[in-house]
Amino acid sequence: MHQKFTLLITLFLLVCTPQLKSFGQENDKHVVSFIYHRFGDGRYPTTNTSIENFEAHINYLKDNDYHIVTLSKANEYLQSNQTGQKTAVLTIDDGFKSFITNGFPLLKKHNVTATLFINTKDIGSGDYMSWDDIKMLSDEGIEIGNHTETHQYFLNLSEENRYIIFKNELTNGQKLIEEKLGITPKVFAYPFGEYDIKMKAIVEEVGFAAAVGQNSGVIHSSTHPYRMPRFPMSDAFASLSSFKLKSKMMPFVLIDESPINFFLKREEKQPELTLKFDTSNFNM
Repeated sequence: MHQKFTLLITLFLLVCTPQLKSFGQENDKHVVSFIYHRFGDGRYPTTNTSIENFEAHINYLKDNDYHIVTLSKANEYLQSNQTGQKTAVLTIDDGFKSFITNGFPLLKKHNVTATLFINTKDIGSGDYMSWDDIKMLSDEGIEIGNHTETHQYFLNLSEENRYIIFKNELTNGQKLIEEKLGITPKVFAYPFGEYDIKMKAIVEEVGFAAAVGQNSGVIHSSTHPYRMPRFPMSDAFASLSSFKLKSKMMPFVLIDESPINFFLKREEKQPELTLKFDTSNFNM
């Protein structure tokens, strides 16, 4: 067994939230990204978002002039010379049926896009959408991303097997999506939002442009593209007031961190975490 210490810290300093002095500099752009799983499915409250809250989120972003884009487009925007603008990404993990029945109709009603991450072996079984469903979503402009084949917790696997299995699941998932949908996903979501340094390197090696976890935070143009944060939006955190707060948050720009490894073996000593932030652009 391994003992995991998460060194990615969510910094919600409500009294002293940093505000950038300017918005729109080429090298100082940011994106807020949100993660959803189920919609209007009260059987699973820890992963469910009510239909009312989801539509309220969409309305808030539209009413406040956010550009709602796919994760791929957001990544391209962050790396471009494009002038900064308020930008948001809606992501949906796993591919549950409630998205096509309750979530997608709201996106279509409001002419809004999103990125859907699917674990390919589950598609067509139990509570998951079918490949025909996902093909329709893709044709309607929903971006399809890779979420591995089995959505297992890879950090529980021995290092001897972890990286072989993880890479196989990535490449097999890509092949099946290409076969079923005729597209090659550009983006990836780590199952359970967790990974180690070698897994991150494998994601890059396979050829993805970006990858997301499940830790809260704002994506900045300096954020590593294979460890992008997202704000979870299950009903416990999905009230409109909470959503507004997260939408308005600004990034803490990380200059340096030590250690860079955030997964430790049980016998390793828990390290002291050191973070260095760029405070030159704060209004305190």
